[in-house]
Amino acid sequence: MKVLLEDLGKIDRAKKGKVYKAGTVFIGMSATRGGDVHYLDEDGEIESKYATVEFNGKYNSKYIYYAILSEHNRWINRYIQHINVTISDLKAMEINIITDINKQNEIVNKLDLLDSWIENEERLIYMWKNIKKSSLEKMLI
Repeated sequence: MKVLLEDLGKIDRAKKGKVYKAGTVFIGMSATRGGDVHYLDEDGEIESKYATVEFNGKYNSKYIYYAILSEHNRWINRYIQHINVTISDLKAMEINIITDINKQNEIVNKLDLLDSWIENEERLIYMWKNIKKSSLEKMLI
């Protein structure tokens, strides 16, 4: 089902000093930063350079975050013609969602697991690069 982002929650510019609830999605307001979509895992502040999307609780907010991620780059390249994204631009973003909350939860669990695997692999790559760097330094002494 296609829905407008504005139908899923309140969209506004982040306010300095405000503490946002976990589950808030925040999106970069500069089109040149394409793909700048984040999920707030725990209550906290968000820089004012972002727009916030606070959901109404009808759907899994992490699922909506992933749905926004899947559409964001295509949307920004297709519809944004100027330097910055406006709140009205974000409100008009159309995303595909599944309305069954159990399916949403299942998708979120699988995508979170993939993210965890990716983070582990990135740590391994970082460690191997450091081992290589250290070995090269020792080799050239």
